[in-house]
Amino acid sequence: MRDLPLIQGIVLFSSLMVLAVNLSLEWAYGWLDPRVKHAS
Repeated sequence: MRDLPLIQGIVLFSSLMVLAVNLSLEWAYGWLDPRVKHAS
């Protein structure tokens, strides 16, 4: 039997972790360095 659900779960979890880290770093840069401005 293939381990497709396990691989899908690992890929989903990994991508969610990368997204969470990127979003938290983006927030942290804006909080730590007020010169960083986001275009609206």
